[in-house]
Amino acid sequence: MKFTIANHNNDRNPKGFINYDVDFIDIPKIISSGFAYSASRFIDNYRKNDNWIGGVDLLILDIDEDCTIEQAKEIFKKYEFYIITTRSHRKLKNDLISDRFRVFLHLDSTINDALTYDNFMKTTVNQYPFIDSKATDKGRFF
Repeated sequence: MKFTIANHNNDRNPKGFINYDVDFIDIPKIISSGFAYSASRFIDNYRKNDNWIGGVDLLILDIDEDCTIEQAKEIFKKYEFYIITTRSHRKLKNDLISDRFRVFLHLDSTINDALTYDNFMKTTVNQYPFIDSKATDKGRFF
């Protein structure tokens, strides 16, 4: 599967997102490495929507409220997935303490078309309104 990992952890730096081929089983280890990451590939390792070149076979859903980890496990049980908590999991944020996590879904096929990706994400957010819609653009990193 395709995965992009930054050679830094500077959230203001869109450069240095290196394209890798990884196994789905290695996702938790990669996520815990502390480096920024994305499920998309980018021209010249420069992360921005205009440089998106697809290669998406992993869907990353950001969930900050309105869904617990247990609910997500039930909702996505028919898929191959990982749930990994974020740094703000169960901490006070915006006057709310809630489960904050990401769901990593292994897709059956690779998305290489920008319009297909945008429509897929829009449909997914509409189906599951607890997904953070601000974390769905092609140039998104975590």
